[in-house]
Amino acid sequence: MNKRFKLEKQLHEQYAINNNANITSIIALITTLLGVIGVYGYIFVHSNIDFAEDWGKFVVVDGKYSLDVLLFSAITSYFILVIIFYLSAYLGTNQRKEQFITFAIRSKYYEKKGKKHKNKNYYDEIFPRNYNPFNKSKSNFIQGLYGEICCIQRILFWLISFLTIGKLGYNICKYYKNGVVSYSALSVIVLFTIFFILSLVSFYCINEKLYHSYQERESEFLVKKCGLEYKNNMIIVFFT
Repeated sequence: MNKRFKLEKQLHEQYAINNNANITSIIALITTLLGVIGVYGYIFVHSNIDFAEDWGKFVVVDGKYSLDVLLFSAITSYFILVIIFYLSAYLGTNQRKEQFITFAIRSKYYEKKGKKHKNKNYYDEIFPRNYNPFNKSKSNFIQGLYGEICCIQRILFWLISFLTIGKLGYNICKYYKNGVVSYSALSVIVLFTIFFILSLVSFYCINEKLYHSYQERESEFLVKKCGLEYKNNMIIVFFT
């Protein structure tokens, strides 16, 4: 019994250690995001609405970048954002899945048996009602700052998309009457559109895959004692 207690204590302490160790990875992810914002923002400010005459002239006469460079920077930003989103979502999901173990350990040691305590579990009297890993939706199953970083990336993705499409729209309005669309410009537009769609699909698939992984862990713990107690408490709260 003593060995089992020590092992469970080590697991609980390791969970806290892992959370503290994640600060380094969070700082790295935020730094990368700032880099994406900085590079794209610089190119956006220092670019015009004209496409390059050919592939070797990405800087026009006034010293600004051509619209091709902005589209390429948007494509690169999409690629980096998808990678960061996967890393953030993966780490946050694993952290959430580890929370099931700590929840089970805490529930066990806060349970008081006997007539005096009426077999009551004092977990909810110490921790907030939602301080558990169960019943999380697709929008909040990624735990902690990782979930916030994922939200920031979605916002940044749409911001980059709207800004890029805005300048592209100005180009179309300027040259539409003359019908001036070179093959090189058309190829860049098509490439940008493909990466835009692929990025959207990637965000969706990553979120769905990791949420399914979370649900599998949740289903596994719902049939355990701590999960059954959680469901009973939710029923009591629902009818009170």
